[in-house]
Amino acid sequence: MTPPLQDIMVVDTTAFLPGPFCSMTLADLGAQVIKVEPPTGDPLREYDAHVFEGVNHNKTTLRLDLKSAADLARLRDQVGKSDVFIEGMRPGVAARLGIDYQLLRAIRPDLVYCSISGFGQHGDLAGAAGHDINYQSLSGALSLPGQVGEPPRRSGLPVGDLAAAMYASVGVLAALRHRDRTGEGSYLDLAIRDALVGWLPSRVGDNWTRETAPDQHLEVTNDIYQGSDAARFAIAAIEDKFWSALRDTIAPLDVSISNEEFGDRTARRRNGKRLQEILTAAFSTRTGAEWLRDLRAAGVPVSPVFGPRDVASDPALLERGIIEVDGESCFARLPIVRNGKSWSVPFRRVAEMG
Repeated sequence: MTPPLQDIMVVDTTAFLPGPFCSMTLADLGAQVIKVEPPTGDPLREYDAHVFEGVNHNKTTLRLDLKSAADLARLRDQVGKSDVFIEGMRPGVAARLGIDYQLLRAIRPDLVYCSISGFGQHGDLAGAAGHDINYQSLSGALSLPGQVGEPPRRSGLPVGDLAAAMYASVGVLAALRHRDRTGEGSYLDLAIRDALVGWLPSRVGDNWTRETAPDQHLEVTNDIYQGSDAARFAIAAIEDKFWSALRDTIAPLDVSISNEEFGDRTARRRNGKRLQEILTAAFSTRTGAEWLRDLRAAGVPVSPVFGPRDVASDPALLERGIIEVDGESCFARLPIVRNGKSWSVPFRRVAEMG
């Protein structure tokens, strides 16, 4: 299968996560990615070497001191042969280094140039420092509760960084398509906070003026529980047919679950605390594996809570080609299966250009 981006070259000068995850996506689609690192290397190497390897596979690294005239000339020469340039510096830094869009466009007029920053290239917060938790807090994401009866919490995944990486990938691909049609390059201004704001309608819809965070997505029948052995599992009995299956499975242990106070979704939400107590007590009577067996047999959407080790050995993911095991390491490939095969190119570890 011919990789769709096999004729595209990308220069990525970013560090840590948003930019590298974006260029990793492009690399998985076949683009040749040159990852430019400072002489000391991407700080992520020291912060978490395993994460560095995980988001920089299928790339070639090149260490340059961009304050050196010789290294800056080498970078500009590389840009002249490239299609995409990605930078993740604070606004104004690229211009001071001599690698902003206006300067690089003079070298490669049809260049697709993508700037990824916390708050965008203009506005009151443009120069502000921040990390994923700051972008979540200012996007509204941290106002949204995730479980019944609990205050909002941040996700275990850096969702702001990842949202920005995905939107940046889409933007680059759209800009390349625009270039194919018109011959024109593009300048893309991608803010991490903006990316998370783009996800907000999935919870608030078009009503952004409400005084309290919406909680209509919270139901005790759509939550995480644990068995007598503390093994955790997730159930998603949202629709009535799934609720009926869950109710009938639990009823032999507690007949009160069949009471009218839980008769419909509105009633279950109104009496959620009591229902949660019933479910918690019932689930504590058997092991997680037993509940998985019984609930699946009843047709309830239920799944174990996997850790990374479980995912790495999951037969379904291995069969679909979504993960690739290399010795003791496991890497996620691009999660797109086209015509029965993963669209991602074969995995290779990050290599040094020299």
